[in-house]
Amino acid sequence: MVGNPPFLSQLSSLTTIDRGCAAIIKQRLGRSASAYTDSSALFLADALGKLAPAGRVSFLLPQSFLASRDAAAIRKMIRESHTLEHLWVSGEHAFEQALVATCAPVILGTHAPESNCACTYSLDFRESQSRTSLATESGSETWSHLAADARGLPDVTINSHATISEIATATADFRDEYYGLAGYIVDLQDADDSQFPKLITTSMIDPARLGWGLRPHRVLKERWQSPRIHRARMHNTGSLSTWIDARLVPKVMVATQSSVIESAVDDDGICLPCMPVITACPKPGVDIWHLASALSSPVACLFAVRHYAGTAMTPGAIKLSAKQVLKLPIPALDGAWDSAARRFCLASECTNLDETFEQLVLAGRDMCDAFGITRAQSDELATWWEGRLAKTMSKAQK
Repeated sequence: MVGNPPFLSQLSSLTTIDRGCAAIIKQRLGRSASAYTDSSALFLADALGKLAPAGRVSFLLPQSFLASRDAAAIRKMIRESHTLEHLWVSGEHAFEQALVATCAPVILGTHAPESNCACTYSLDFRESQSRTSLATESGSETWSHLAADARGLPDVTINSHATISEIATATADFRDEYYGLAGYIVDLQDADDSQFPKLITTSMIDPARLGWGLRPHRVLKERWQSPRIHRARMHNTGSLSTWIDARLVPKVMVATQSSVIESAVDDDGICLPCMPVITACPKPGVDIWHLASALSSPVACLFAVRHYAGTAMTPGAIKLSAKQVLKLPIPALDGAWDSAARRFCLASECTNLDETFEQLVLAGRDMCDAFGITRAQSDELATWWEGRLAKTMSKAQK
């Protein structure tokens, strides 16, 4: 069976399945159908139920199928009951009318747990040099590593099993907090930060820097140059005072939809992160600059691309959830990590973007040393990451 099912995101009101149809689909597909599963994945799940043992199915799907939380049940079904023989990943926008990166898995009806999946990439079907067995990745929640192999990402051995969860907590707020800000935003460049905290959107977060007040940003369908929240008004008539109090603490703010993990430190606790910014707070006794340098390291970036790429709007970009941030690796605490933390702090204090870039590059090299990566692998990883960092910072300069 081959097909090109409709791509209908359930996060858009224009393409949401009505309740009656959703109930029928749920009865038919069971756990494979969640409230937010894209319709294309539902078509695939239905096809898998009709597949003969010697049969094969290949559908054109959005690349988000490889990493989306709401397609996890279907990926699990394939891993446990079928065989993923081949995966093609577009790596770019292959169709003029669709601003979506695509993929096409080829699935066999029988289960062969030790078989390897071949991967091809781009419109000229370049072959990946490695073949991966899903059995060896049974603990992985996504198939992003398959697309990563096809793109030829740096082959780096990470020996550390420690994660961000050991040194920090991470939170991503909900739509209630976002829409609850309506009527309480004021545009003030100069004000008392304790009474008018700065409102930070993901577009304001650049590597080690905040673009607040430097250029206009859109919040709740309006453009603001220097958005702040009127705390007194919120306390008197709003519903988010408790939430605001909880967020106005020292933290690292992490952006989404980026080529590298963009994070900026709010050491004074005067900034209010706006959904979907992720808030990472160091645990007691943890230095905030160590946390920031770990989140922004080349190793964390590579880990994120290998495990979670596919759900962002741009192919290869990183879109993390708070839970995924907590799974990013950290090294053992040593002098190299200390040096990276100091350099990230210096990068945050620079007023010149070239100087910021220089300090971030040095911090990245320090983090590679902290992880104990071999010199050859470290050079390959640093070159890859620095290229992505340079593109990200050039966009910030515009």
